[in-house]
Amino acid sequence: MIGIEQEANGRKSVLALEDMANLISVYDVVRQLKKVLLGRMDEHWEDAGAFSVFEYIFNVIDNATCTKIQFLGKDEAIEIVMGVLADETMNPEEKARQLLGMD
Repeated sequence: MIGIEQEANGRKSVLALEDMANLISVYDVVRQLKKVLLGRMDEHWEDAGAFSVFEYIFNVIDNATCTKIQFLGKDEAIEIVMGVLADETMNPEEKARQLLGMD
């Protein structure tokens, strides 16, 4: 299934559910690695080093969220995305469905 819609900034977005779920799976693994290796996983923004990839993955996921979330404004949208990604009761596909507005 592919989500196609006009984004808040006028760009068109095409992202397959499977692609978003795969990104979220990678995000979850990097998040767990941060917790094991650094003792924390709450900080998303790293200036440099191997964990700077965490920010890049987050940005791709954030940029691919549905217009419904993006129209809430950047701060609220980021809070929603972070909340969905941190929800350990959902699997990556469920998170992807919610972020792509397919729920």
